[in-house]
Order: sequence, then structure tokens, then C-alpha cells
Amino acid sequence: MNAEQRRLKIVEITNSEKRVEVNYLADFFSASKETIRRDLVVLSEKSLLRKVHGGAAAIQTAIESPISSRYKESSDEKKRIADYAATLVNPGDSVFIDTGSTTYALCEGLCKTNGLTIVTNSLRLALDVGAGSNHSIYLVGGQYCDQASEVIGNVALEVINKFHCDHAFITVGAIDVIDGCMDYNMDEASVAQAMIQNSRSVTILADHTKIGRKALCTVCDLSKITRLITDETPFNDFVFELEKNEVELVVVS
Repeated sequence: MNAEQRRLKIVEITNSEKRVEVNYLADFFSASKETIRRDLVVLSEKSLLRKVHGGAAAIQTAIESPISSRYKESSDEKKRIADYAATLVNPGDSVFIDTGSTTYALCEGLCKTNGLTIVTNSLRLALDVGAGSNHSIYLVGGQYCDQASEVIGNVALEVINKFHCDHAFITVGAIDVIDGCMDYNMDEASVAQAMIQNSRSVTILADHTKIGRKALCTVCDLSKITRLITDETPFNDFVFELEKNEVELVVVS
């Protein structure tokens, strides 16, 4: 287990137990107390837990809500974001789409465009967009995760790396001025990274609640993004950073 995996597990344990001691974590991971304390400092700086005397306490906002509830949250905002994103796609284009509540909202718009090649790790999106359409749908293989109806893991990454698409539409758990795009799940972050790497144009779909937040796993720097579509104008420092990295900002209302 590497440091990133250990820290991800520390957040999971802390959120489950609400409060956890350094001694317990050191025994659990067979690691030194100094190593655990360094981990807690890193996680505290990312606002994923709260460092307290002798250990750490949970910050509930560090947990991403289950995807079933996220489909219902901010649905109007997400639909507006997705509707605009769908206008960027032309007949015959090839498209990467990762799993997320906002990218799933793309389904309706994509069904109005003909002859797309869609590569996705979302079973739900593949089924809904593929039903009765003339699109070529590639559902990547790999480990199936029932909670999000998605495919993840090394096999999925190998399949994604065989494609080179015109567009990548990506959802993220958080976007920060310094750390860029982040997610709460390492496997989902890896899928997004592979799609970004193999795409000519990268569009991040994120409602305003994601901006200014931090998550555990890095997806990409702001410099890797072509555009960000959101529903409210971000704070000035964030807009400045987007402009500096030549990222197009689209605010839908």
C-alpha cells in the first residue's frame, strides 16, 4: 500500500469512526507514529479530516455523497451544464464520458446528435444513450462497481488507452486554484486521467458547489483543461487562474 492509498483509507476509517487515534492507525497500517502524523497533516491541509490532539476527527463534508443521491442534487443546474456541453458535439465526433451525475445528464442531449462514437465506463449511460440510437457505444471492461454502476480498474484503463477521442467530458469532486481538479475515489480519478490524456479537448462539468473545494485524489492540473462549464461565476482568484491557464469558462444560468 503506497502513501496515497494509505491516506485514502485513513479518511475512510476516520469518517466511519468519527474520531481515531494515531496509535490505532499506526497499528492498523503497521506504520510508525511519525508516518501517521505526517499523513494526518497532509489530510488536514486538504480539509479531508481535522487533526486533533492524539489523532484525527471526521469532517463530514469530506465524504462525497452516493451517486444515487447526487443524481437528485442540483438537478436543474446539472441539466443546464449538460445541455450546453451537448452543443459542443457534432455528428460523427468521438467522445469519452466518465461516470457522474452531471455527465449522466448528457444523455438527453447526446441522443439528439447522430453517429457519435462514445467511450464510457458508465453502465447506466451506455444503456440509456445506446437504446435506439445510431451511436457506436464502447463500454470499457474491467471491475464493475455496483454503487455507481461503473467500470474501474487496470483493465478499464487499458481499454481507454486504446482510444483517442475528440472530446472528454469529465466530472470531478472538487476544483481548487492550486491543486486543480480532484476526486474522492482513486479509481475514478485514474479513469478520468486516462480519458483526459487521450482526448483532444477536455471539458470539465462542475456545478458551483465543487469550486473551491479539495478532495484526496488528483485528477489533473487546470492547464490540462480546455473549458470548465459551471452554473455560477467563480470567485475572482479562480477566474484569474483559469485565464492564466487559457481555460475557457462557460457559466450557464
